[in-house]
Amino acid sequence: MTSYLNKMISLVEELHLPLVDEQVIEIKFIIKCLDAKIPLPSAPNMLGIEPDVMDFYKEKLSAIDYQKLELVNQLLNNFRSYISRKYGVWSLANLNTAKEIVDKYNVHSILEIMAGNAYWSAAFSKLGVKAIATDNLEWAKGSCTGDLLFFPVKKLSAVDAIHKYRDVDIIICCWAPNFGSADMDIIEAYNAIQGKKPKLLFLGEKNGATNTARFWKSAKFKKSCELNSINHTISSFDFIDERFFEIK
Repeated sequence: MTSYLNKMISLVEELHLPLVDEQVIEIKFIIKCLDAKIPLPSAPNMLGIEPDVMDFYKEKLSAIDYQKLELVNQLLNNFRSYISRKYGVWSLANLNTAKEIVDKYNVHSILEIMAGNAYWSAAFSKLGVKAIATDNLEWAKGSCTGDLLFFPVKKLSAVDAIHKYRDVDIIICCWAPNFGSADMDIIEAYNAIQGKKPKLLFLGEKNGATNTARFWKSAKFKKSCELNSINHTISSFDFIDERFFEIK
C-alpha cells in the first residue's frame, strides 16, 4: 500500500462519509486490476467531489473535518497522476469500451501506436482480437515504470508501425503528447497509405491534456453513430474529458 493510498484511507476512515467511502472502494478495485495487469470490466465511476457538494459539507462538518475532506478531494482528483507515476498509464483501459469498438467496427486486428505500457492492447487481446502494440520506448529509458508492461510492446516508431502494419482493421493512439509533432506525423503517415485504410482512432481530450494545438486545428475528424456509441461507454473519472476521435 503506498503513502498515497494510506493517507487517503486514513482520512476517509476518520470522516465516516459514504460519499468518499464508495470512492475509496472504487480506487481499491482499480488498483487491484492494475496490480494484476488486467483491464477494468467497464469505465470507472467519477472520482472527486463536486463544488456544490463541498459547499454543503462545509456547513455540516467541523472546520477540522472539512479540512480533511478537502485533502481527500485533492487526493481523489490526483488519482490519474498517481497511476501514471506508479503504473505508467494515463488512461484506464476497460473491456466494455474495447468490446464496443470491436463490435461497432468489426475489428479482428488492431495496432496500438505510441502504446506506452500497452494497457489498451491488453484489453483488446483479452477479447480475442489480434493486438500489436508498438512504441519507440524512448520514454521508458528514464522512467521507473518503463518495464511495467501490460502487453508485449514492439520497439517501433509510430510512423514505421503504420507502414509495417497497415493491413490491420484499426489503429489506435492513446494520449498522444500535447507537444512536439508526433500526432501530425501519424496523420501524415496515415494519409500516405494507398488503397484500403484501417480506421484511425485517437483517445484523448480535445484542446486539453492530449495532442497538440495544431492537431486539433488541422486534423479532419469523422462523426458517426458508431463513434457516439463507443464514447457513451467512457465516463471520465476526473476533470479530463477523455474521448475517442476518428480521423477521416
